[in-house]
Amino acid sequence: MRYDRPNDPNASRLVESLRHLGYGNYEAIADIVDNSIDAEAPKISIKIQQKGGQPIITIADDGQGMTEPVLDQAMRLGSLTSRDLNSDLGKFGMGLVTASLSLARQCHVITRTSEGTFSSAWDVDEIVSQNKFVKHLDKANDEECARLKDEIGTAKGGTLVTLSKCDNLGNKNLSSFASNLKHHLGRVHRYFIAAGREIRSLKAQGFSVMRNQREVMNAVSLNFFTKHNDFNRMRGELFFPAALDGMVGIEFTKRQVDFEQSLFDQLAAVLVPTCRTIKHREATKKRIHSGEAQVQLHNQAAKVIAEKDKLLIKPKAVIEKRMPARVPGSRNVRDETTTHERRNFTRTQEIETRLNCQIREERMGPNGQIYECDMEGRKLILRYNIEHPFYQRFVVDNLSDSRAVTAADFLIYSMASAELKMMDDGELEAVNNFKAVLSANLRTLLN
Repeated sequence: MRYDRPNDPNASRLVESLRHLGYGNYEAIADIVDNSIDAEAPKISIKIQQKGGQPIITIADDGQGMTEPVLDQAMRLGSLTSRDLNSDLGKFGMGLVTASLSLARQCHVITRTSEGTFSSAWDVDEIVSQNKFVKHLDKANDEECARLKDEIGTAKGGTLVTLSKCDNLGNKNLSSFASNLKHHLGRVHRYFIAAGREIRSLKAQGFSVMRNQREVMNAVSLNFFTKHNDFNRMRGELFFPAALDGMVGIEFTKRQVDFEQSLFDQLAAVLVPTCRTIKHREATKKRIHSGEAQVQLHNQAAKVIAEKDKLLIKPKAVIEKRMPARVPGSRNVRDETTTHERRNFTRTQEIETRLNCQIREERMGPNGQIYECDMEGRKLILRYNIEHPFYQRFVVDNLSDSRAVTAADFLIYSMASAELKMMDDGELEAVNNFKAVLSANLRTLLN
């Protein structure tokens, strides 16, 4: 066979398809900022403005700038610019173009080095109209030089990226968009930002995966633990150099990883026991010994719950998991579904797990939430906060009325089941906000 026939893509269709690769708005801007960091810019300025009723995004830096040949490559898909694997954040040479495409229909770059000031731009509408991948590339005119100077001053080098026709913004409220972007960049590039204080979000539990000091993923379990409130204070960071991109399996949007089996197994050997220790410590340090009356009433409620198990809507059981066997020559996809249930699960658990609910009592502080809950295998563990006024009013004050106590247990069990099902769907923050408001209002009303 001879491979000698031109096979150029249909430009108009491809460019529209490239606009929907799955980039988030904030992740796309972060990728453009990566270029500024790679250019060793000490100052990066991002502006979100509205002109003529349309949003305009500008990213300016006082880094090394680009020569005309480098700018020519940077404005291509799959650029051939050189990269240092030990430090550079870019990877595939597609970040500037694909990130810009995901946000806007037009991208204009003005850049300055000791060799001069140059300008380049592409416009989706022009590419579609001509059905060719075309762009503008020339020396910058006086107006463009003035625009660049306004942004970077008299710095010897620097670059201004302007995104217009921004029709893919998910948040049309530009003030809100800018605020969210600030927090996102503060977290993703936290090891590069020297602004007197560290800006980061502390709401999400789990691991951050860092490539060359730049965050790739945030608050992920990586299958090393099941998300739960006992991990609310657990933050971990996994650092790896770009030289390990092959083993880590990073994809070009720099938002996901796919660990090779051997690397995943090494990480799991260290981190899974650590996560189990954290959960056990948090869950047991608050437990108390309940009175005989409370134990009997809670057991009575648990028995009724077990009898009606088949009729109840329940969260997923937390099953002991094993990684699937690896197919030679392939890599396993690492997500929350690539696991198998042990066939001998029922034989490896205590007989007591046949009861589908266990109710415990703990001290979580007078300002704590009404209850906490989690799954142990197939069993829902419900933990009352004995220092919340709800427990005093509906349990302690009604020990002589078994129906009232079990009704309270049924209520909290039902709320816990709904909470855990929402957590199965990744709604941890929504659950925590709901419980915080519920607990606070009941505390005020019952005191």
